[in-house]
Amino acid sequence: MPGRRIVRNLCALRRVAATPGNANSAAGAVLVHFHDSQDLYELDLSAGSLKLLVSAALSTGTLGLVSGLGFPDHYGVRYGDRQGVGYSYTLLRGYRVAPAFGSASGPPVVTLVDSNRDGEIDVVLQLTEADFKAQGWQSLENYDNWWLN
Repeated sequence: MPGRRIVRNLCALRRVAATPGNANSAAGAVLVHFHDSQDLYELDLSAGSLKLLVSAALSTGTLGLVSGLGFPDHYGVRYGDRQGVGYSYTLLRGYRVAPAFGSASGPPVVTLVDSNRDGEIDVVLQLTEADFKAQGWQSLENYDNWWLN
């Protein structure tokens, strides 16, 4: 299927531990970032189904259009448990270890947030480099845990 041929990034969608009666007690889900379309999907591991979350071209995603995905140089995902915010998944840009963040005139930094830590993305942020830094997204001391994928 065009747009879903090569996977660029896979990242488990984290959530707080399942409790009896919790609707989120299924096997879980994975965030899938496709190389050829730059679209982000959620892969339900128990059903094996893909759900479009965000796209730069398709408005059918559950979280809408995200223009920041229209650039082909996302190479990884930094995800973490940010204090007072929830789980966050930031797409890193550029081809080196230090991410090349967006600027006022360049592509924005794309960050997905699961504010209640239930395994479902609640909001997508597109921030300039200045806003990303000013709001503390770059500072690892604002995270209880963080990982690079």
